[in-house]
Amino acid sequence: MYPGTVSQVDRLLSAADKSFYFNVFALEEATFGHALSVLAFFLLNRTGLASTFGLNLCQLARFLRRLEAGYSRAVPYHNAIHVADVLQVRL
Repeated sequence: MYPGTVSQVDRLLSAADKSFYFNVFALEEATFGHALSVLAFFLLNRTGLASTFGLNLCQLARFLRRLEAGYSRAVPYHNAIHVADVLQVRL
């Protein structure tokens, strides 16, 4: 399957809240390097936190992309992929 198809991303995100063994690397590939922003946006909506706090979804998406951009890909461990993995386990 071609990385980044909507069905692949949907399948991966649906597993995010059902499995401890979530494959964050597959989501990173499917979202072309945006696992953190995509997963955070999904989880904030799924949990109802975005609506509870009255977050503007466009502003939230932009904020999450900027947050994600702040992590260096050159860092081998504490990078955006690691943050996405921790986020998935915590929520």
